[in-house]
Amino acid sequence: MWDNLIQGEAVTVTSNIGTLANLAVAIQSIRSTATTATNAILMLDKDDTAATLEAELDWTDGSGTTTSATFLNTDIVTAAVISYVKKPSSGFLYNNFVEEETATLDAYSGVTYQLTDYPVLMWSYAGQIPINAQTTQVIINQGGTMGSGEGYILWDQPSGLTGTTTYETSYVAAATNQATAMTTGTYIKGKTSDIPFLVPLEVQ
Repeated sequence: MWDNLIQGEAVTVTSNIGTLANLAVAIQSIRSTATTATNAILMLDKDDTAATLEAELDWTDGSGTTTSATFLNTDIVTAAVISYVKKPSSGFLYNNFVEEETATLDAYSGVTYQLTDYPVLMWSYAGQIPINAQTTQVIINQGGTMGSGEGYILWDQPSGLTGTTTYETSYVAAATNQATAMTTGTYIKGKTSDIPFLVPLEVQ
């Protein structure tokens, strides 16, 4: 992770699009320089539509060699500073990257569950859950009480639902009060035990 962390890359934005120097597997933050102010930007999937202070992320940008962010044209963004984890040419991050998976939507007792095919080890939209045609949800701790516009990630947790094979073999990627599906989910799949060279912590 540390070897592939790019902190504060200066990105030129032309015709509302800023292109990173590398493919990214996770984006930590986007800060834009517009004509009137410098602002933090919420992240969306490329199939959603950006509103003010939002950017649509295209993880492979068609070419498969770079990641791009498209800003709202009326924000008149001219530059951005983006921190992210780049995709290496091989290895764990390369092999476990899941790009734009369509999650299965399930709702119970007012909570919306987004079911994925694999357990989520690292979420690619840092601190945020893009929701289709709705406000991006801000991630809170799993034990917290969700308010409007908030949700949490359930790390490495089977759905626990029964009735269909899909539910029984799926994992819960996110839970929100927004009864709408994620646009898509992008993440590093796996369990903590899958991380290479990880050893138990011994405390004396």
